[in-house]
Amino acid sequence: MSTALKAAPITILTCVLIALSVSGAEADFNDTSASFYDKNFYTKVPWTVTQKKTFQELLRHNLQTPDTELHRDKTALLIIDTQNDWGTAKGSAPETDIETVVPNIAKQTSLWRETGSLIVHIVRMYYADGSDADMARRWQMEKGQFTMAVPGTWGSELVASTTPGDVTLDYKTLLNLGVQQIGPNEYVIYKPHYNGFDRSSLNAFLKAKDIDSVVFIGMTFPNCVRATQYGATDHHYRVGAVPEAITQVYPGGLVAMQRQGVQLMSMDDFAKFAGSISDTAGPE
Repeated sequence: MSTALKAAPITILTCVLIALSVSGAEADFNDTSASFYDKNFYTKVPWTVTQKKTFQELLRHNLQTPDTELHRDKTALLIIDTQNDWGTAKGSAPETDIETVVPNIAKQTSLWRETGSLIVHIVRMYYADGSDADMARRWQMEKGQFTMAVPGTWGSELVASTTPGDVTLDYKTLLNLGVQQIGPNEYVIYKPHYNGFDRSSLNAFLKAKDIDSVVFIGMTFPNCVRATQYGATDHHYRVGAVPEAITQVYPGGLVAMQRQGVQLMSMDDFAKFAGSISDTAGPE
């Protein structure tokens, strides 16, 4: 028997073992990735609510300099991903602390809206097949494990309590990086990644409005809020944030924000800041 023939059974056995191994790995991937989104890695109650005394102490340690001070007349409120799939109990992937935080988001948005100052809702949408998903979500979406904020669906729409009225997103305009106006000085912009400044129209839009300061509220702190804050900092904006109106905050992240010059505000602080606008500022 030739050497080639003798080796054939081993080769066939090896292929079978490899196929079984790949099949097993695929099963492991399915089990692991599916269970990942079922686990709760964060507390159900926001840190800022459970540890008020510590939070108030943290607010006194903002890095306040002439370069980090917010310019009220040139400030926009940026609301991150307050969409039904994340911000409502009936959504496909609701945040764990929305019952506490979403009313705070709505309250702060309404307060800012009353001043006539610029509001920008930043949204994310995913095609159902996962073709435009982030690396951490693409495989799971391709396998049909879940969908989130699919364009044109209820889940992709803004949470009603955060809008100025009956709003339907113009997803075709948004996905083409256009800007949708939904109020006198209120707009929606789509972001194709966690960071709202990455490959979006956000920076150009803010510059055109003569904005040099931004305040963040919305969801979710570890992902899109932090990433967009990095984008704002990298683009040399003066940055503020209201942790009680942001889902999934945690102390280490808040301290890291402060070290980058972010001005953390309580809800009372934000109300005072919103009310400090001059008589000359307002919608165009």
